[in-house]
Amino acid sequence: MNIDQESQAAFEKFKQGIQLINDAFADAGGWLLEDMEFSESFDSKQPYEEKNYYIYRANNLFGLKIMQMVSAGHLHPFYVDLYYTFLVGLIKQYEDKEHKQFNKGIVYANLGIAQIDQGKFDQGIANLLTAEWEDRDIANPQNFILNSGLWGQFEPKIVDYLISYNIRPNVSLGFTVDTTLIESLIKSLKEQDRIFLQGTILSLLDNISQHKIQPNSFTYARLYSGLKDLCLLTEALLRQQQNGKFQSTKDLYNLLKNALGQNQIQYHQPTLINSWKADNLKEFLNHLEKILNIAQTPELRMAHCIHLIRNFTGHHFDIQEYIVSASGKSFGDYYEIALENVISTLLYFKHINAI
Repeated sequence: MNIDQESQAAFEKFKQGIQLINDAFADAGGWLLEDMEFSESFDSKQPYEEKNYYIYRANNLFGLKIMQMVSAGHLHPFYVDLYYTFLVGLIKQYEDKEHKQFNKGIVYANLGIAQIDQGKFDQGIANLLTAEWEDRDIANPQNFILNSGLWGQFEPKIVDYLISYNIRPNVSLGFTVDTTLIESLIKSLKEQDRIFLQGTILSLLDNISQHKIQPNSFTYARLYSGLKDLCLLTEALLRQQQNGKFQSTKDLYNLLKNALGQNQIQYHQPTLINSWKADNLKEFLNHLEKILNIAQTPELRMAHCIHLIRNFTGHHFDIQEYIVSASGKSFGDYYEIALENVISTLLYFKHINAI
């Protein structure tokens, strides 16, 4: 098959997909309204299968076909997003008008997956959790949606990224990051902490890719916020683990001191740095530069980094690229190594069971 034939075949598949979408909007909408008219409101006491009866034709005859075409590479996930957004809107409009209520778990779940597949992490994860909430009265509480295949298809990207810390030149962990460690970390987290960590990492990876295409202030700000969020989550996990075990867990200094002490490491302020705090971006960059250049153990370097980064990003929002350190480095120049130290700290504390 030559290039022209390949292009023509691809175009024919595209036309088939567009036709399917047109048919779906024309026919599925009518079917859905008809099936809702003849269905009773959702009753959690009825058999599980009955919750989806009203959506059966619209989901199985068109929704699944569209998803199959996406899986085969014949359609973009956007079309699944478009279709299930249309269904959700139609259902909610009908519910409000007729004062009936339907279980929308399967609709929100398919919508969420399509959105995550496009990099719409905030919307997609929210819709996945909405699907779980819709099924709250009939599903097994142990079957958290993140333990299902729906979310599981996205976790390998997170696992691969964390495993890459074994060979990253800016970090020296002194232990192996493998699937056992990562699975232990994931399973040990509360549901809300787990989804926040994984969603933040996925969003960071996406924004890092976007920023490399063409740097812009908005994407850079999202990277800045993601870094802060990881610091705050690590602090929260340390506090959860230490509550009731140590006398002082009020501030990050004591949390880090207690955690490192579990591994017989004394945590104290470096003599070359006046504080773990900074009042402006230039001062922050100078402190960060000194931390990275001071000869110290990897554990202390990571702790000093997360301490300074958390304190500054938690109280300041400053993404000015023209502000530089004493050596002429901007926060953008140090971003990757700052992120690596923050995530390395999280992995290290899991390694020593401090979180």
